Amino acid sequence: MRIWLLNMSSMLGFTYIVLGIIYTLALRTGWKSLFRQFLTPTLYNVQSLAIPSLLIIIGLILFFHGWRLDPILQFAFFLQFILLSYVFGKDKVLFKIMTK
Repeated sequence: MRIWLLNMSSMLGFTYIVLGIIYTLALRTGWKSLFRQFLTPTLYNVQSLAIPSLLIIIGLILFFHGWRLDPILQFAFFLQFILLSYVFGKDKVLFKIMTK
C-alpha cells in the first residue's frame, strides 16, 4: 500500500518545503541586516517566523496528501506558488536596489 504518490502536487509540496528552508536560511544569514534596516522590528519578527513555518506546513500537506486533493485545489496551490515566486523575486530586486 502506498502512502503517497509522486505527482505534481507532491512535487509542488516538496518545492514549498525547500523554499521554506531557503527562506529561513536567508533570514538567518545575509538578509537579517537588510530586513532590520528596512522593516520595523515587529514586522521583521512576524515575517521571520510566520512565512517559513507556513511554507513548510503547506509543503508537508501537499507532499503527503496532495494526491487526494481535487484538481481545482491543486491548481489554486499552483497559483499561490506563482504569486509567492513573484513576491520573492520582487523583494530580491528591491533589496538589491536599496543596498546600492
